[in-house]
Amino acid sequence: MGYDGTVKIGTELDSSGVKKGLDEINGTAQSGFSKFSEIGKNALSVFAGNMLTGVVSQAKNAAGAVLDIGMSFESGMSKVEAISGATGEDLAALTDKAKEMGAKTKFSATESAEAMQYMAMAGWKTSDMLNGIEGIMNLAAASGEDLATTSDIVTDALTAFGLSAQDSTHFADILAQASSNANTNVSMMGETFKYVAPVAGAMGYSAEDVALAVGLMANSGIKASQAGTSLKAALVNMVKPTDDMRGVMERLGISIQNADGSIKPFGELIGDLRDKFAITTDAERAQNYAMAEQKLTAEGLADSLSGLSGEQRNAQIAYLEGVELIKDMTKEEIKAQAKQKLGIKLTKERQLSEEELYQLASSLGKESLDGMTAAMQEEAAATLFGKEAMSGMLAIINASDADYEKLAGSIENCDGAAAAMAETMQNNLEGQLTILGSAAQALALELYESVKEPLTNFTKLGIDVVSNLTQGFEEGGVVGMIEAAGQMANAFAENLPSIIEQGLPLVEALPKLTFQRRKTG
Repeated sequence: MGYDGTVKIGTELDSSGVKKGLDEINGTAQSGFSKFSEIGKNALSVFAGNMLTGVVSQAKNAAGAVLDIGMSFESGMSKVEAISGATGEDLAALTDKAKEMGAKTKFSATESAEAMQYMAMAGWKTSDMLNGIEGIMNLAAASGEDLATTSDIVTDALTAFGLSAQDSTHFADILAQASSNANTNVSMMGETFKYVAPVAGAMGYSAEDVALAVGLMANSGIKASQAGTSLKAALVNMVKPTDDMRGVMERLGISIQNADGSIKPFGELIGDLRDKFAITTDAERAQNYAMAEQKLTAEGLADSLSGLSGEQRNAQIAYLEGVELIKDMTKEEIKAQAKQKLGIKLTKERQLSEEELYQLASSLGKESLDGMTAAMQEEAAATLFGKEAMSGMLAIINASDADYEKLAGSIENCDGAAAAMAETMQNNLEGQLTILGSAAQALALELYESVKEPLTNFTKLGIDVVSNLTQGFEEGGVVGMIEAAGQMANAFAENLPSIIEQGLPLVEALPKLTFQRRKTG
């Protein structure tokens, strides 16, 4: 077979050292020159020059990549050490864990170190960080969020809810499941939790129930800080209501506490709000009046409706219903209703007239039988929750039963959600290339460890040399500086063999490191 016109130059360098590789390049190149001198010496010289320039350029890039990656990771772990106070074996364990996560996940070891910084700021101990980081990484991978931000969200929320680091995996599952089944994401949920979690946690509410409320709000466009401030305001108002707020709660039969004074679970409170604030349909309203009329007939009061029809008949039914309601009220409740419905403050001297009593009974009965209208719902929500928070709370209250049950069920069965979603998100070429890039960074860290000590020593030497040169010039002028320069040359010569020896692994790994440099550059 004839020669195909290509020049093949072997550039692989083995562990025997750089010299062998350069000799091989030189020998192969010389062979090519002799065979193809007729093609043109100038063209081949340009080709060889470009090739060798590329090799040198790649070497510089690879060396820079190793140093950048290594120094960034080392700096990150120094911050972890400073914040957490971890030293010795604890710091070594954290360092190894960060490297492990960097080698097998989409996140680099440096990103793992950044996540640990937030854990340390939250007061997590070494064992907490070692056990909690994987769940947080799964959540970040599943959501596509930044790892450090995700770590900040999880650690802050766990603290607010009174949970510990061992709950981080389950909490990550809650956020992953809620964000994937509602119109929101982890970042926005984190912003919501920032406002409401401290209050909800103080009341003993679970992260699951709060996530449900947040998801229902998000489905109606109430998200992030708006959702957080709305839910926080609503809870505070129900815990410490004004007289008007208390009036709405009493009228609708809403209580934030159980009979024994303990706080109701948030899920139960949400159910009460959805029930008491539910808008009554026309069919339900007609049924209410029909049942009230049947009750009057059974009690022998049908004659009171004789000759009445339409609105007059319903008005009489409402009045009689209201009379029964008043009979069951305490004096304090009657006073409160008189003030709310009629604007009358009852005292020993000021009692209701017959006409006022009729108005109060009619109002109470009509309210009971008519049920909740849209206008009444808005008015009650504005009074109880506040005008700014009412939209978020009505999003929870008016969510369909199907949407409510679907989201509640998904959150209830959230275990393993973050890990499963993370695996799905990375099960593609882009995801695998990202993981490959992280693995390449792990290799770079190993190489960095092999050259760090001599480079550190050389850097310290440089600092000493500059200091000596300055001191020599200050003490002896130019002559003194020249003497100091001689000392610098001797010191450099002593350290050069060690630097060259330690740098060989870096040269041998150039192809892999060049790939990583291209990916991150």
